Amino acid sequence: MGGTVTVACKVPNGLDLRIFHKVADKESGPGGQVASFEIMRPNPAKPIIHINGCGVEANAAPTCRIIGKPRHGYALTENVDADLWEEWFSQNHDSAIVKNGLIWALDTPEDAAAWAKERKADIRSGLEPITPDKDWRTPKSVRTMTKKEDE
Repeated sequence: MGGTVTVACKVPNGLDLRIFHKVADKESGPGGQVASFEIMRPNPAKPIIHINGCGVEANAAPTCRIIGKPRHGYALTENVDADLWEEWFSQNHDSAIVKNGLIWALDTPEDAAAWAKERKADIRSGLEPITPDKDWRTPKSVRTMTKKEDE
């Protein structure tokens, strides 16, 4: 493929894209004996590329471009090697973050921004911050008490 892509990611802390190559190795048995068969082990390859996440500390400015609200939108990481992305994607296409649309790559930053704008409200990572007064998933013991609940 060659070139670069822009990755949109909705995981708050981001991800480190790592690819693995299978290498042949001998399995050691009891007492340090070497087994007579070869096994395949994953061997991490370099480089490791960090993909920006949408999480932002309270009262801090984002360090990357975020489409939508910080902590709820998609963070864009530009100039990711396209070949590395393709190999990572082929090794992780069954991952929940890929299947659920939490990470995706497009050719240009404009395409990635348009893709993220279309999906930002529809997709939830489950890692968004809780708003105790509004979030129905928050247990009542965590919610702020109101006068009606006190009585």
